[in-house]
Amino acid sequence: MLKTEEIEKWKDALITAHANGALKPVLADGYSDLTLDDAYKVQKALASELAQSDPISGFKAALSSRAAQKARGIDTPLYGILFQSGEYRTGKILDTGRFGRCMLETEIGYRLLESIREVPPPGEVRSLVTAFPMLEFPDIGFDKPDRMGTFDLVAGNSASASYMVGQAATEIEPDEVVVSLYREGEKAYEGKGSDAMDNQWNAVGWLIQQIIEAGYEIKEGQYLMTGSLGMPIPCIPGQYVADYGSFGRIEFEAV
Repeated sequence: MLKTEEIEKWKDALITAHANGALKPVLADGYSDLTLDDAYKVQKALASELAQSDPISGFKAALSSRAAQKARGIDTPLYGILFQSGEYRTGKILDTGRFGRCMLETEIGYRLLESIREVPPPGEVRSLVTAFPMLEFPDIGFDKPDRMGTFDLVAGNSASASYMVGQAATEIEPDEVVVSLYREGEKAYEGKGSDAMDNQWNAVGWLIQQIIEAGYEIKEGQYLMTGSLGMPIPCIPGQYVADYGSFGRIEFEAV
């Protein structure tokens, strides 16, 4: 278990990197007997300090597909915090130079219709949110990428950086959504709603439970993101279209 001073030291290193636009430091191997709970304590200390000048706008699941977990060598999804400064609207230009290493994920997002202070029964989750297409731009820029493991990923806020909010064209069962991502008119990949924990509503419920148990309040108007549909890809300059069929689409340019 990390001591309070160790949590502060790790958090301060991440804050310094953030303030300087530098790569996130890999520090987990400098501590012994680390647990995932320790890494989340660092993440919460980081989020609490950032939120003093940049309000929390929502929460995200990470590594929510079995394939992503297998690639990372873990058997559980992760979560992170979204901030207001990271929000883009569809059609905006994304400056990839602001990132250490910018990735792109097609996701389904949810906006809270009311504040939540307790974990709701599973059957009530649907009535608490509205769904729409959403993109995430995680930043996996670390100073020693070959040594970056799960604990560093979590402590660094699970690569949370920026996101783009779309608008749903129709209401649809989220698990039935199929999204195709195109770059410069060429199809990069296809994903489906059930890629996130095999069921979108299970993913929403899981994320709400993790966030509430971590001591956060989920406020009306905040976002929930359930994780990548399909495998993330590097976000390099170009014109992108995320086509969710009748559910909607998001278009943007990366430079």
